Amino acid sequence: MPSTTRSLPNNSLHIWQIPLASSSIYAKEDFELLGKEEKKRAEAIHDSIAKQRFVRTHVAVRSILAGYLGIPVVQLRLANTALNKPILMPDLYDRDIRFNLSHSGDQAALAVALDIDLGIDLEQVNIKRNILGIARRYFSEATVAAIMAQAEPQRKLSFLLAWTQYEAYKKAQGLGLRGGDPKLTLCLDEFTENQFRPLFTEQQPCLWQVAALRVMAGWVGAVVMPQNDVSVIIDYFNYEDIGRNTL
Repeated sequence: MPSTTRSLPNNSLHIWQIPLASSSIYAKEDFELLGKEEKKRAEAIHDSIAKQRFVRTHVAVRSILAGYLGIPVVQLRLANTALNKPILMPDLYDRDIRFNLSHSGDQAALAVALDIDLGIDLEQVNIKRNILGIARRYFSEATVAAIMAQAEPQRKLSFLLAWTQYEAYKKAQGLGLRGGDPKLTLCLDEFTENQFRPLFTEQQPCLWQVAALRVMAGWVGAVVMPQNDVSVIIDYFNYEDIGRNTL
């Protein structure tokens, strides 16, 4: 079990990078660390690589969260909201740790903070997507027009800048992708990594803030959380380096 509880100050946002490219098959003991529903989901995955990545990701999440609570992974209990957003089991722990997970290709990212809702999205750039179809379904007409006015490869990057902000926003709300917000126009300008700015500038006051993540080349990422008067410090960790010491 972890010898100490991992520090998580009130004004901190921790971003965990979880590499999934390892060719090794997960061990049986890793599978046993999953919850009942996670095991069912893993067993339903027929593709061996996808199953390996699922198990690796969810064991990493449990390991990381257990480190913040100072408990063995086997003692960690998770639950889901009514809209299926994972949370710590209510009223079981003395720290209100909030977290959100995203994965794309052979990378995953976990955002962790205290007492504040948050959402994260990570997208691999070179995956083929129906940009126009997705944009029309979820974005305002102004956002769609701004994206489609771009020539490739800038069009794809503009779409991903919009999409990562939008999905992270929806996940922070705990709503899932239940249709778009056609009146909300997303900013497609590239923004400085690790610096929060208002998510929707036409909202007064703006209730949400967004920051671009420091990610590997070939990925785009964003994190969203409610606006507050305290500057948030973003720190990065790699699960390969220090995460598994909580197992």
